[in-house]
Formats: sequence, C-alpha cells, structure tokens
Amino acid sequence: MTDPSDNDLAKSWIEFVRRLDPENGNLDDGSYAELEGPADWAVDRLLGYSLEAPERAYCVILNIAALSNDEWTLASAAAGPLETIIRNNPLEFIPRLTQDVSSYPNIRILVRNLWLPDLPADIQRELDHLRGKRQS
Repeated sequence: MTDPSDNDLAKSWIEFVRRLDPENGNLDDGSYAELEGPADWAVDRLLGYSLEAPERAYCVILNIAALSNDEWTLASAAAGPLETIIRNNPLEFIPRLTQDVSSYPNIRILVRNLWLPDLPADIQRELDHLRGKRQS
C-alpha cells in the first residue's frame, strides 16, 4: 500500500472506529470478526506512526479532530495514538496541543479522554488546563 495522505488516513480511522461504537450495536455479542473491512489498515498505520513518526501521527489526529465531532471517535483517537505520543514526547506535544486548541476545538474532547496518570504533576496541570479544569 502506498503511503496515504493524513486526511485519507484520518477518514479511514474514523470509518473503522465508527464500526466499533457500541451505540451502533456492533459489539453486542463481543465478536469483532464481522467488523473487518477496508479501513482496518488505518488502525495499524496510525498506531505505528504514534510510535515511529509522532509528528505524522499528531497531524493525522488533528485531521480526525477537524473531521469528526463524534465523542466515540475522538476518544478512540485519544486512547491509544495520542496517549502514546504524549507519553513519549510530553514536552514537545503538550505545548502543541495548547497552541492548536484554538484551531481545533475538539482537542479538548481528545484531552478529556487521555489517561496518563504516570506523567509529572506539571504536565498533568497543563493537561487539566486544556481540559478546562480549574486549578486548586
């Protein structure tokens, strides 16, 4: 497969993740076999980029945030790819999230769905600020 554009990868990720949404009734029996489809490659590609090419993965996640307002889709992009990027590169990507939130308001939904309890307190505070939590 040729290297897809960030936008094509984002669209395929969204297509795949929407099939997994329990509100669509797809996982009632716990079976994933019927969910196989043409967009499956997007999961492996984005997860791989989050480890090996975090800048590329971040750009794809921004495309997802621009293309979708769906909470399930955004939570899925946060719980995995974005968590990996932030865990491995917090000093590079937390400021980027802060900067990009004005252009991509759905970043707040992404950040609300991150679970990174092992990050240092100062970085947690920055994430809390992005989530809209007040500091005590």
